[in-house]
Amino acid sequence: MPALLASVGFVAIGLLVSLFSLKSQGRELLANVVSLPLFLPALFIGLSMTVDIAKGMSLPEVWRQVLFLFLYDVFFLAAAYLRFDANYME
Repeated sequence: MPALLASVGFVAIGLLVSLFSLKSQGRELLANVVSLPLFLPALFIGLSMTVDIAKGMSLPEVWRQVLFLFLYDVFFLAAAYLRFDANYME
């Protein structure tokens, strides 16, 4: 579960940052520099959830972290969808 939520977050952020840097010069560098701080919450929360579950905690005990990652994914997927839909569907 944590790996799936973190992976969806990585994909959403990668899509959003690549859409923002699509028309800029030096887009390869810009995408890496901008996306790293956005990846860190998903990475750290996903790692802490994995460690907690490995220690024996159940999913109801880590529900706040699951909720945070879920909302994180929904926010960035919605932002990427709206950005793509508004500018590149013409």
